[in-house]
Amino acid sequence: MNTQSPAPPLTPPTRTLTLSVFGCLKQDLAPRLAPLTRRKDVRIEYQLDFPLLYVRLILGGSAAGEVAASKLEREFRALLGHDAYAEGLHGLAEVVINTLKARRLRLTTAESCTGGLLAGLITSVPGASEIFELGLVTYGDEQKRKLLGVPADLLATHGAVSREVAVAMSAGALKLVPADIAVAITGIAGPSGGSREKPVGTVHFGLATARGVAHLVRRWDYDRHRIREIAAATALDLVRRHLEAKEI
Repeated sequence: MNTQSPAPPLTPPTRTLTLSVFGCLKQDLAPRLAPLTRRKDVRIEYQLDFPLLYVRLILGGSAAGEVAASKLEREFRALLGHDAYAEGLHGLAEVVINTLKARRLRLTTAESCTGGLLAGLITSVPGASEIFELGLVTYGDEQKRKLLGVPADLLATHGAVSREVAVAMSAGALKLVPADIAVAITGIAGPSGGSREKPVGTVHFGLATARGVAHLVRRWDYDRHRIREIAAATALDLVRRHLEAKEI
């Protein structure tokens, strides 16, 4: 039984700033934010809404003063860096869709292991029809070949879960659909189907634009449901980082 007492409240007045984060766990961020939490008048709180994480900076006492607070808030933003995608509590899909709208860019998707979850996230945002017209679920290899034009030799040589196929899926979707950006997902959500080279939780992502293609691979030790959830969100984050010209 955990009998640890909650942290005492900070000396008033208090000031808070919440940033929405994707791609990091609490245990990853705690060491990164240590320069702030060493101060007795600063506290960090975390709120998990898997796969998103909301991180709140709470300032008390002298740290809540205008000059000190502005400095600490800038440091907070800098320490979270590219992993922070919005101020306040915002969904990742909302932020990506609104950015696409502002830039008048269209998005399309090609999904395998997520089976339409990514398209579902996109269309859950009101007004998504302005930037999203069509998404494809090519669950089987034959449909990857027929609909997206993935070469049969790539599938035979590298397998459906591979860098080569993920990139080819995104490039094929971009040719098929009137869009500016195409993002693709192919992976092994489990619980079976993995191997030593490609364990369950391995997911490849491809992103294609008129300027070229990009690739990302992730491996997660989650159950099937969570692997699919975090894969769909990662595809959105890949689009976000591309729009912000950040590393992927």
